[in-house]
Amino acid sequence: MKKISSQAVFCAVLVLIVVGSALTLVSVRQLNRLAFYDLQKLERERDGLSIEWRQLMAEFSTWRLEHNIENEVRGEHKMEPPGSSQIQIIHLAAGKSKNATGGTLR
Repeated sequence: MKKISSQAVFCAVLVLIVVGSALTLVSVRQLNRLAFYDLQKLERERDGLSIEWRQLMAEFSTWRLEHNIENEVRGEHKMEPPGSSQIQIIHLAAGKSKNATGGTLR
């Protein structure tokens, strides 16, 4: 039986280390690609949620403005919405009606 030289053992160990590090590199790159894909997906979701948030804030601002106007009118000017007895419905004849100056509209 031949004795294996220490140089051959050293070369075999180096080959195993190089192959192991190559496999580790491939694995890490694949994990990096997957993480980057997930990051892009989450950024798209964030952008969509950001747009939705801005739309909701604009809607909220509109509702708040209407509420503030109503409160101001009720408070400062002591105005209230008309009651059902104060509302009049005016039916116009089909095709003809009189304008404010008394003329006929067509």
